[in-house]
Amino acid sequence: MWREIYSAGPIFEDPAGEKERSLRAQVLEDTLGIPTGEYTRGCEEQEQRLREFNMYDEVVLWFEHDLFDQSMLAYLLHWFKGQQLGYTKLSLLNIGEFPGIEPFHGLGQLSSAQLKTLYGTWQTLGQKELELGSELWQAYAAPDLRKMADLLEQRKAELAASALSFAYAAFQGHLSRLPSVQNGLGIVEQTTLQAVRGRWDTSNGMPIQV
Repeated sequence: MWREIYSAGPIFEDPAGEKERSLRAQVLEDTLGIPTGEYTRGCEEQEQRLREFNMYDEVVLWFEHDLFDQSMLAYLLHWFKGQQLGYTKLSLLNIGEFPGIEPFHGLGQLSSAQLKTLYGTWQTLGQKELELGSELWQAYAAPDLRKMADLLEQRKAELAASALSFAYAAFQGHLSRLPSVQNGLGIVEQTTLQAVRGRWDTSNGMPIQV
């Protein structure tokens, strides 16, 4: 299991660096209540397991469509790009829906029988996907937000046609949470104000004034 919260706290191109990890651990403890020691141990344990990937003929990454998962996927592709895969095949199951599950939030909603139906449906990842994932991660970690905005528009069609088809919407969602140049509000604040002013129609996501 790869467990991180890259959608919270400070992000660095190399979050495993000693200084970077220390700062991130402290912020997550202060803001989310995750004990520094627990966070650090968890990171070290999962990284050690990740470094053992050459023990396997195939590594299959299972991820969902949201920013929480897509940011982890981008980091792992960035990491794998810097490795010698050797004879290890890298594959990806990237899911945003499942028949009969409405609304679909994630793999945790599926029974063991439903999960078994996904076996073998993953896609093989090549250098192209590793490059795209690495670019996404570097843009996500960059202090200049325009880097991500520009990358998404430049690579929109390429992302849509690749195994990383959910990345565009996920990282656009990330950008939408940032302060707007029009009113200084992100999508969360804007949606909250609209909900306070009127009733929210959950059928189509549009506000209805009452």
